[in-house]
Amino acid sequence: MHIKDLATVKAYHSERVVRFGQDAREALGWKNDDSQRKRFEALLQLGDVSTRSVLDLGCGHGDLYPFLRQHCGAFTYIGVDTMRDFLVVAAARYGKDPHTRFLLSDFSSPQLPVCDFVVCCGALNYRQSDPAYLRQTISRFFGLCTEGLALSLLHRVDFADGILVPTDPEQVWDICRDLNGNTDIQMADGEDFFTVLQTRI
Repeated sequence: MHIKDLATVKAYHSERVVRFGQDAREALGWKNDDSQRKRFEALLQLGDVSTRSVLDLGCGHGDLYPFLRQHCGAFTYIGVDTMRDFLVVAAARYGKDPHTRFLLSDFSSPQLPVCDFVVCCGALNYRQSDPAYLRQTISRFFGLCTEGLALSLLHRVDFADGILVPTDPEQVWDICRDLNGNTDIQMADGEDFFTVLQTRI
């Protein structure tokens, strides 16, 4: 992510932290609890992550961890975010669990670990100055997984001229088609998001 784009994203969330509180879902950009739950539920279709490792890119408060733990049992979880404020909350909530680890990092960092599954829910709809960013980032994410990749993206946003921009599912399909994997794109009926599930052949 270009340094100016990253600064814009951080400013957006910093303002929401001030307005809603550091530990509020609204600080992450979620509309409400129901929106977050529906997108998490769609990600479950990637498969059973029990006994595996999961890399959650743009983890926010790490709330995907207890959700997956409830449905899949024990697994190793690594949450990554660029917002220190969010990771403070994540570590307070889940950091004592020996199966979790949280990293402050940009998605392009060469230090990101390879895991069985890579998940990104809600962190790929920020406006970018580089038109190749989406392709490069999805390719990067796929390169970090050994079994599967799950993405949750918005195809509709409330304010098209804001920091959040919609993503065309056909564009994502074209990107994923060029990667060495089986891809399934699922539209959520009546919802503003879609889910990409990609497994390695």
